Amino acid sequence: MERLFYTNFLFFLLAFYPFTAFATGPSYVHSEMNPVSVNDKGEILCRTRFVKNDNGGHSYQRIEYGLCVISNGKIIEFRTKTLDPGTIEYGSDKSKGKITEDEYLKLTKHWDWIFKTGLDFGKLSKQQKQICEQYGFKENNTENFKVNKKIRLSDFKKERNVDLKKDKQLALKGAKSVFYDNRQIHISYDFGNILILNNTYREDPDMDTGASFSYKSPLFGGIEYEYYRITGALFLSD
Repeated sequence: MERLFYTNFLFFLLAFYPFTAFATGPSYVHSEMNPVSVNDKGEILCRTRFVKNDNGGHSYQRIEYGLCVISNGKIIEFRTKTLDPGTIEYGSDKSKGKITEDEYLKLTKHWDWIFKTGLDFGKLSKQQKQICEQYGFKENNTENFKVNKKIRLSDFKKERNVDLKKDKQLALKGAKSVFYDNRQIHISYDFGNILILNNTYREDPDMDTGASFSYKSPLFGGIEYEYYRITGALFLSD
């Protein structure tokens, strides 16, 4: 019901404001964490990827890649690479510090591939080495914790004995889960006291999973994104 309210509210805004002049597609946010290592304390090292499209335009969006450590009820973030579409130079002449559209697409493809891979512990960057030494991450070892399981919301709450109104999922940039709308839960990884959940919304009841989050588009004072793909960390009580 809450989701329906936000959708109807958005349609109202579109009907009465000149938003459609530049909104040619759905607004969205992709906030993703890919677990690669877990240490002896149960802390989790993830690669991260974050991109948002506030107005639904088809232009390229700023993409942030990095690492994060999930520990003690919080997410500690480290940015490693930002792809800024402002560096693209269209046309035959290329200014200093600019790149072509093809080069930008190749960089996006390259960094998307890196996001999906583990670390090369034999050739860590200076930043990676500092993080791994500080937290004691030694190897890519998360495969045994991967479950990729979908479960009904009611069954999940009973099985895990969790109050999802009180126990919020955490995501990148301090976002938290808001409401579930009776969608199924998609457990990506199970680390015992920490679950990594996939939360998606594209208006498809067979595929939509998890919760909506506190991310807001700045348009009209802050409205919910129409589509999203969000990785959340849910901390369970002992």
